[in-house]
Amino acid sequence: MVSQQLSSPPKVDNLIGFETGSQTVASAKFDFDKIKAVFLPGGILEKARPGYEARPQQLQMVEAVCRAFSEESFLLIEAGTGTGKSWAYLIPAIYWSQSQIQTKETDDSFLPTRIIISTNTKNLQEQIFFKDIPFLRSHLKLPFRAVLLKGRNNYLCWHRWKDFILELEHRQLSSLKERLELLPVAVWLSETLTGDIEENTGFRAHQKPYVWAKLHSDSRYCKGNKCSFNSVCFVNRVRRAARNAHLVVVNHSLLFSDLVSNNSVLSEYQNLIVDEAHNLENAATQYLGVEAHLWQIRNLVNNLYYFDGRETGLLPRMRQAIYKGKLSQNTQETLLGNIEAVTSLTRSLDQASSRFFRQLSEACWEFNLRQRQPIGTKIRYRDWLENFPSTGIVTNEFLNELQELAGELRRLHENLLLVKAEEIAEVEDFLFDLEGTCQEADELLAVFKMLIEATDQRYVFWLEPSPRGENFDSRIKAAPLNVSFLLKPLLYDRLRTAIFTSATLSINGQFDYFKSRVGLDLVDPDRLLENALGSPFDFEHQVLVAVPKFLPTPKEVGFIETTVSLLCDTISHLHRGTLILFTSYELLGKVYEGLKINLESEDVLILGQGKDGARHALLRQFCEQKGTVLLGTNSFWEGIDIPGTPLEILVITRLPFEVPSEPIIQARMEAIEQRGGNSFYQFSVPAAILRFRQGFGRLIRTKSDRGVVIILDNRALRFRYGSLFLESLPVIPKVFNTPREMLNAIEKWFFR
Repeated sequence: MVSQQLSSPPKVDNLIGFETGSQTVASAKFDFDKIKAVFLPGGILEKARPGYEARPQQLQMVEAVCRAFSEESFLLIEAGTGTGKSWAYLIPAIYWSQSQIQTKETDDSFLPTRIIISTNTKNLQEQIFFKDIPFLRSHLKLPFRAVLLKGRNNYLCWHRWKDFILELEHRQLSSLKERLELLPVAVWLSETLTGDIEENTGFRAHQKPYVWAKLHSDSRYCKGNKCSFNSVCFVNRVRRAARNAHLVVVNHSLLFSDLVSNNSVLSEYQNLIVDEAHNLENAATQYLGVEAHLWQIRNLVNNLYYFDGRETGLLPRMRQAIYKGKLSQNTQETLLGNIEAVTSLTRSLDQASSRFFRQLSEACWEFNLRQRQPIGTKIRYRDWLENFPSTGIVTNEFLNELQELAGELRRLHENLLLVKAEEIAEVEDFLFDLEGTCQEADELLAVFKMLIEATDQRYVFWLEPSPRGENFDSRIKAAPLNVSFLLKPLLYDRLRTAIFTSATLSINGQFDYFKSRVGLDLVDPDRLLENALGSPFDFEHQVLVAVPKFLPTPKEVGFIETTVSLLCDTISHLHRGTLILFTSYELLGKVYEGLKINLESEDVLILGQGKDGARHALLRQFCEQKGTVLLGTNSFWEGIDIPGTPLEILVITRLPFEVPSEPIIQARMEAIEQRGGNSFYQFSVPAAILRFRQGFGRLIRTKSDRGVVIILDNRALRFRYGSLFLESLPVIPKVFNTPREMLNAIEKWFFR
């Protein structure tokens, strides 16, 4: 196992095309006919990729993208699976960027016209950068440059790595386990070109967040050009390249975090392509929001002072240097007094934060018990003390301690500024670290105050309680109520061209819902182009959609039992790869147990999300063993690609409505009602239809695929809004009155 973890990872690079040197002039003409010819029979793609064939929908998308670039417009384009979306926007984007006269940066250097490409998922990001772009660069014969850019906290900082290793060596009680955990990082550092921790399969940053928080690059602790590791800095390398690239591939997370940091990562850009754009509102909600939790305070405190048999942290290092320095007695006493004050405050803050979060967790548990809700239910609040009156004293104590620490850190920093390098050799290093710590303390104080005061009406505030006994790790969160009014000034107003694409952006060919949710209805309508393309698939012959009329609705008695019974009959009778999509882990768990019990004697592999391994492992098993049944929720509704016989039956257990009690959903529905609207038909139903279509899209991935979709939620038949879901599908569903009728029809359809 250890040898597997320590084996050298394959060398990957996040830069493409930089070995050829800098291009200083436009190198290709933006000619639509020439671009179109790339896709036509006898063109570059057909010659380079066996089996490639031109698709009318792809050519329509190419034309629309070219028009958007030429007219400096905003394009909303829906293109289904099989269209070839990536090539349809990448190839015009490459030609466009190559055709532009490059921006002069200084007297002797030029910057290209950059195009930012943003995706929601890591899978698509890596497909574009590691597969599509190298293929196109090889066959288009154009000298464009591309960069895969991620957020700063994905990259290891050499300076922080050095400090962490030194600290570990000085800690008497650091365990063998801690040191072994870092071995994969040490081995990987001798190999990596990028410093991107996601390359490292032996060290999972998301499983060790509090270790990674001490190692990753952080602007607050960055010394810039003065850092001794500046020449080998991973962040500097990729950011310098990004400024000189034609294509910069990012994810939605970085796109939005960059907006609120004044383009500190991406710098200025005017051309944007957003793939998986149906996730834009959710991504903006997540990354334009704020969050606070206990471990943020613990990290701040432990970086300053930590004792496990021996003192470590910034304060003990500074104290030792002051004793060794050549300072006047007065200066030495002043600085030592500051350090003692800060040290005392770190202990006080550590205790006050623990009391605060302990009392907060208990208040949340009590609140949920009073409301007869599960212990972990999220709690929306508008007035902190009204919702959590028992936390009043500990809240004030905690905020006061944090404010005092922030103030005392600033005083220490001001006094240290008066010290010269000949008095303390390491003074400049200390000043950098201390300035970063001051900034971190100030930011934490501002965030906690904003969340506890809860006065900003542009935001929704809520608490996510920790489960009982889990270190009182409750999360306090806020997210923008309406991202539209943020996206227009922060993003849209500065763009020349923007392209938004996905397989699911429209409702019955209309983009009104999507536009209203992400603020594109605020853009000059003369600049908006809209196009809902058809699919290259023959759904009439490739898909049967079955809706059983005989089941109760999900809220009626017997739904789970009859669902399990029907699924058991279907699996036993048809023996085909089956993906069952759920909207909640609770229902998934009950159905999973029912299938396990009833199909125990059958030779069927049943896999459940959260039951039988990680998502990627479940998908691998599903594809490898014929006739497997996979139960999944949320993340399985989109972003998975399983062509062929491994997936022939797709089951949708419930129409995928958002949970109305979810704080941000509840607040947005209330806002619509307050404006005189109907939140169910204007918000809940359209959002669910787009999700429903995403789920449907998991089944047919190629022209040769065939399969059946079974919709178990017969609200699609019984309620008026149900017809809107069925009408959004590309094939007319068939309604069945009995299980036998449905199973016979499915069997005949497969063998026709």
